[in-house]
Amino acid sequence: MNSLRTTVILAILGAASVASAHEGLRVGVLGSFGFGGETDVKFKKSEGFPSPGDSDNEPTAGFVLAAEYAFLKYAAAGLELGVLFAKTDAMDDADQDRGTIVDVNLVLEGHYPYLAGKGEVYVKMPLGLAIAVPSNDLDDEYETGTGWTVGLLFGNRYFFWGGLGCEFELGWQGHGVGGDRKTVGEFESTSHQFQLRLGLIYGF
Repeated sequence: MNSLRTTVILAILGAASVASAHEGLRVGVLGSFGFGGETDVKFKKSEGFPSPGDSDNEPTAGFVLAAEYAFLKYAAAGLELGVLFAKTDAMDDADQDRGTIVDVNLVLEGHYPYLAGKGEVYVKMPLGLAIAVPSNDLDDEYETGTGWTVGLLFGNRYFFWGGLGCEFELGWQGHGVGGDRKTVGEFESTSHQFQLRLGLIYGF
């Protein structure tokens, strides 16, 4: 009995400590859903034209295209292209269409494999460029804005058939963009929102 118990314990420890079965290049596509948070818009020169201030965010939806390279047993780095269709309560009250936020991010990831490398739990940080494209209702007044994006997400992935797997992640993402409003001048916008992502990944 003691021998069997020892064998089981060693097998579990061995399975938990192996490298991922899919080290190397991985590519994925995920649906992205945002909830909560707020957006703050300020005009740099607001004389006679007060800044809109804070407004709660409506739920957002979009997608993420991802590519990463698992170069170490516990680490990976890659790139993400994310697109979110965003709207605030103030925009909804004014019956305005959703704007578009495009993210181009460098992503750093730490992960821990389990089940002989078929599964991984991970934490990752996207950091990069944000491009805010105004809605059709506002594109004659607001210029496209540019700035930064940063996030922190926790997730789990599982390779269920060869190199094909699924992943689920939950975390936070923030944006800060600046641009020009034709009637007022320069503006600054900061926003933050919780993110839920899920989709498919393929490891080569």
